[in-house]
Amino acid sequence: MITEEVVKEWGFTKVASPQRNDLLVFAVESSVGNHCGVYLQNDVFFHHAEKRISCRENLYPFWKKYITGVYRHAA
Repeated sequence: MITEEVVKEWGFTKVASPQRNDLLVFAVESSVGNHCGVYLQNDVFFHHAEKRISCRENLYPFWKKYITGVYRHAA
């Protein structure tokens, strides 16, 4: 589970809109975060989905609806 409390423990703060290198948390068919990726830019993020190799992927149309938070690291 990727909750807001856990993400804060990792040193991230929730922000309104993504910038390069921000953490995206998704709740895919779940009520809590269960997947994450790194925002690259231009609505593209990097992640590792189950039974696939790590890849760059567009947020639309599938992933955007599952975003539960965008987080930026304090460093």
